Amino acid sequence: MICAVSFILPQDLSYCVSCITAEDAFSALKSHSIEQAIQFFECGADDETWTKEFGGELLGFLFQWFNLEFLNHRLSIEYTERIAAKVQEHVKVLTAFMVADIDFLLAKEMIPASSLMFGASSAFFRELIWRDIFIEKREAVQLPKIPRSQFQMIQEFVYTGTLPNLWKEEPETILSLLRQARTWQIGALEEFSAGVFKRYLTVDNVWDYFALSKQEILPSLEQECCQFLNRKLRAITLTVFDPYHMGAEITRFADDNADALQRLSPYITHITVSSEAAADPAFATLLASKQSLTALNLAGTSSIHPDCLNKFPTTSSLDLS
Repeated sequence: MICAVSFILPQDLSYCVSCITAEDAFSALKSHSIEQAIQFFECGADDETWTKEFGGELLGFLFQWFNLEFLNHRLSIEYTERIAAKVQEHVKVLTAFMVADIDFLLAKEMIPASSLMFGASSAFFRELIWRDIFIEKREAVQLPKIPRSQFQMIQEFVYTGTLPNLWKEEPETILSLLRQARTWQIGALEEFSAGVFKRYLTVDNVWDYFALSKQEILPSLEQECCQFLNRKLRAITLTVFDPYHMGAEITRFADDNADALQRLSPYITHITVSSEAAADPAFATLLASKQSLTALNLAGTSSIHPDCLNKFPTTSSLDLS
């Protein structure tokens, strides 16, 4: 019996136990609901022993159906992401049963892939796949020209959620992958690439990469640069809220931080200062460099340096509590 399972099925899936073949179980699951089919897929994938010995064929049928439902706009984003997350969790076992239902056309080369897995990875791929295959009925999804090796890394990440060998690549290769992930809106890969790239940040190059992150709008790289700076700067903590908003919490102005603040000033939108910092003339200098702020937090301060009043920036939110 196909459901000689070692895992416990939820009560609403008990009808699967009587199925003799994978085809019978697949037909029974399809006749009920997509939610129950996904629930069974998750339970089956979690039992890797059952999958390898009995359930691979059935999970393959389900995955092929999920691909088709996604491709025809009948699978919600929530369901798409649930299935993809489960595949990534058990990819070593499930790879053999994953069906490629589309082809990507990259530099005249056809690359088979799962529409669901790529669709789950980003809105860019969802729209691209639906446009080329579902709407325009093309034979393959047309990709912008990128190196074959780079697409292989992207496909590996889409299927597995990780790139264990990325740290072996040259920094420019990692940075190029980060850029492509940003362009194709694969947020998880962008963050992963930045997390690997941070090993190449040094006191000599961090400002260059910080400037690059702002110029090219690479928030994950900006986040890593700011975390690096937080470990080096004294009495200043930087927070990246989004690509256009950065916070600086200043407990004390120090001579060795003056250059850093001058570099950061154009990008700081939120400032929080301590009583000591608020009374420092350097605070007045910082405020004078800003035409506007999103938020200025003076809570807990007893006074500010008099020169601050000479040129006070327009502030959307001012906390004086």
